[in-house]
Amino acid sequence: MTGNEFVRKVKNVGHKKGVIVERLRKRGKGSHSTLYYGMAKNALLSPILRVNLKVAL
Repeated sequence: MTGNEFVRKVKNVGHKKGVIVERLRKRGKGSHSTLYYGMAKNALLSPILRVNLKVAL
C-alpha cells in the first residue's frame, strides 16, 4: 500500500466515524507530510507507512 492509498483509506474511515482528517504536505520535506486524524498526528513517508496511526483506527 502506498502513502496515497493509506491517506484515502484513513479519510474514508474518518468520514464514516465523523473524525476530521487532514494531510499537511508543507509540514514535511520532499515526500514527507503530516497526517492528522482527530487529535492524533503522524509523519508519513511515501511509500513507507508508520504503524502508530494504523493502530488508532
